This record gives sequence, structure tokens and C-alpha cells, in this order.
Amino acid sequence: MQARPFFSLVVPTIERTLEVEALLSSLRDSKFRDFEVIIVDQNRDNRLDQIIYVFRHDYEILHLKVEFKGAARARNYGANYAKGQWINFPDDDCELKRDLLENARCYISELNVKVLIGVCIDRNGEFSNAKFKQDEVYVCLSNMWGRCIEATMFFDTATFLEVGGYDERFGVGSQYGGEEGPELLVRLISHLPNKNIFYSYKLQFYHPFHGIEFTLTDCLRSYNYSRGSGAHLAKSPHYYAYVHAANLVLRGIIAVIIYRKEKRKFYLSRLKGFFDGYNEFKRCENDRHRKLAN
Repeated sequence: MQARPFFSLVVPTIERTLEVEALLSSLRDSKFRDFEVIIVDQNRDNRLDQIIYVFRHDYEILHLKVEFKGAARARNYGANYAKGQWINFPDDDCELKRDLLENARCYISELNVKVLIGVCIDRNGEFSNAKFKQDEVYVCLSNMWGRCIEATMFFDTATFLEVGGYDERFGVGSQYGGEEGPELLVRLISHLPNKNIFYSYKLQFYHPFHGIEFTLTDCLRSYNYSRGSGAHLAKSPHYYAYVHAANLVLRGIIAVIIYRKEKRKFYLSRLKGFFDGYNEFKRCENDRHRKLAN
């Protein structure tokens, strides 16, 4: 009987080609080799077929073609095929540093945790995608902000499945366009004993920072992501979430006052998205409870 790989790397992807090739190439150079790759391909065409064919002899790779859209749904779908003891969900435009998986395995072995979280950096070594904390710490509700993003989170596979995986209402391509990582992390914190979730800024994925030009596209992206933030607060209304939300809203209001034109529209979109997501989630939950009561 074939031994289970240590890591399953599940990659949801859509409308990217060269980026996926770069990710698979970075895995070919990995110092740690005990992993499998699962590509959840949401493209309508066959753009990835030849690329995946090239890497088929370098490591085990499973190519799953699906008809649906949505990052969280694709992650959960791929997780059902995962054989690894641990699971990670790299973005389709990131790359893994040569020593990342080896370092992750060492942390897991030494700390005996169930969740391990790293960071995203750009080619200059600067944090990308978020403002990460520069420390190493066990994660709890009071300190999770600035220490969680989907692509950098490693889960004990059994634990990931026990909590039900990602809430498919959250994330790119879903009803609420962001916050699927923090939403899942809150459930994991509630599910696990203390000191089972560890964050280290030394676990680094390469991920480009795409920048913000305050275009209509940027406004829409910010609105959709903020809908996720608002919905997450409505779903998990604990004290620290309210503190974090108040900080976000206050900074958004200040930005609207300070900036003009395109920047002002951008931050208005962010604020509107937050409150729309919060109110919509509350309304949907109230409707669901009324139907159950009847």
C-alpha cells in the first residue's frame, strides 16, 4: 500500500496560465519532495493541459476539471481528493520558496500543532497582499488579525475536514468576495485546544503585489472583498472582531474625508461593501431562522 504524502497542495485556478507554470516550476525545485499537487481547473478551455503534462514526472499531480466557479468551493472540492497528512491551498499566482515545505514540516514536527500559518512576500522581500506581523506566535481570537491569509495556511487534513472546510459563501467568486481565511480560522480556534495554531513570518510564499490604481475595477474588487469582511463580522460577532471592524471602518472614514476623486470612490466602495455584507448576512440568517421556526 502506497504511503500517504506529507503534504497535499490544492491549487484552484482560473484564467491564468504562465502563473500556474511558475508555481509548478517552483515546486519542482523544492527541497522537500513528499507532496502531491491537485489542480482544480475552472477554465473552460484546455490551457493547462500541456503545462501539467510537462511536470507529470517531477511529482504526483492530479488535474481536476470542474464546471463551477468559486475559490472556496474549488478548495473544498480538491480537499476531497487529497491523500496528504497536511493540506495547503496555494494561490495560482504564487510560488513556493525552495525551503518552504521543509521548514513547514519542521515546525509541524517540533510544535505538534494542527494549523500552521505563514506570509506572502514579493521578489524584494517585502510583505505583499497584507500587512503581516513580523513575529512568531500561537494564534487566538485576540491576535489573529495580520496573521492569516488563505494561501499561506497549512492544515492537518483531518482537522480541516472535521470543521467542514471553507464556508463556500466566502471568497473570490462567491456571495461574499473575501475573508474566507479568517472565517475558517475563527472556527478552528473554537474547535481546537489552545496552542494548536502557530504563525511564523519566516514561512514565506512568493506572491506578487498587484497594486491599486483606484480604477473602477479596483473599486469593485474592494467592494466585493469588504462584503466578506462585513459578512464575517455578522457571522462571528465576538469582541475582537468588533474591535478589528471598528478600526477598519474608522480608517475608511478618515480616507474618505482626506482623499478626493478616484481614491475617495475607492474607500467609499470599501465602506459600502462592509455594511452591505454585514446587513445582507444578518438578513439572510434571520430569514433562515424564521423558515426553520415555521
